[in-house]
Amino acid sequence: MSPGEMSEIHFEPGQPLSFKVVVEVLPDVTIPPLAEIEVELRDPQASDEDVNTALDGLRESQAVLVPSDDPIDDHSVVTFDLQELDSSGLPLVGKSQKDITIDMSRQQFGEDFASRIKGLKSDGKTNYDFHRSGDPNAKPLKTQISIRNVQRKELPELDEAFVQSVNPNLGSLDDLRGDLRRYIESRAAHTARQEMFRKLADELLRRSEYAVPPRMLENYLDRMADEATHNSKHKPDEAAMAKFREEYRTSAIWTLRWYLMRNSLIKTHDLRTSDEEIEHEIAHMATLEDQLAGDFKKRLSPDQMQQIADDLQERKVLNFLENNVKITKAPVSLAEFEGRSAAPSIITE
Repeated sequence: MSPGEMSEIHFEPGQPLSFKVVVEVLPDVTIPPLAEIEVELRDPQASDEDVNTALDGLRESQAVLVPSDDPIDDHSVVTFDLQELDSSGLPLVGKSQKDITIDMSRQQFGEDFASRIKGLKSDGKTNYDFHRSGDPNAKPLKTQISIRNVQRKELPELDEAFVQSVNPNLGSLDDLRGDLRRYIESRAAHTARQEMFRKLADELLRRSEYAVPPRMLENYLDRMADEATHNSKHKPDEAAMAKFREEYRTSAIWTLRWYLMRNSLIKTHDLRTSDEEIEHEIAHMATLEDQLAGDFKKRLSPDQMQQIADDLQERKVLNFLENNVKITKAPVSLAEFEGRSAAPSIITE
């Protein structure tokens, strides 16, 4: 039940105080039969190509840059100067940037820019028009690109020394590949579980009809708006605030409905997180930080303590649901799970 709002307050000497209080009662939330709910858990499987891509990324992270006289290609690291030009092609005074470095394999400025400077060498020049994103009607920014330096990545060999540099506990390249596969799949599996929990929450909410109390919703939207504008130098106008509240209203309703459902689950199935469980979680976090539990806890702010308790409570509810609904595993390739047609190769030799 939410705090009440007082109105019609009457007080006269010698007479009893009278007033009217309007309170908002939280809805009754019925938990659907959990055994009847079935959700899919996608099980991402990494291919050899995915592992090779990750291996290429490790090699690239240890690459050494060496000067090159070769023309710029997809594997070059290029340093250039950028000079803005007027409509006639003359340099604009004070409108230049020096020593901009880009990795051609990452295409920071897009494919069109990359294709324009490919084939150039040190001291090469070319003109290029940058089109401003978000405004198709804006005039392009005319520039001259002057190549100052071209380097090439020298990658480490796939040998025992490389394996040891990545993880001294691994003995061979096959061990490293296996370790990478487990890491890739574990990371994707975590995302897949979060995806499954969202589907599960959606299904619970779909099967239980109840509305969020209006005052509760408006108060929540007020807090969201306050947080969004907390660090803003300029106070947003009423129209901007109204637009913000409208844009986030649907999301806020979902969040509050799940909050009410979660509280009902906690109460019905006695899932309240105990102080002992919170202390155990803090001790575990301290171990990960290689700190003593007492010292670690002393440095936590009240907000951080509350966040730990909230996260632990959420996990406890989700684990309970996971153990009480029907979950169907669906193997899927990592490429499909990530929404790509194939695992892209970072390095081609």
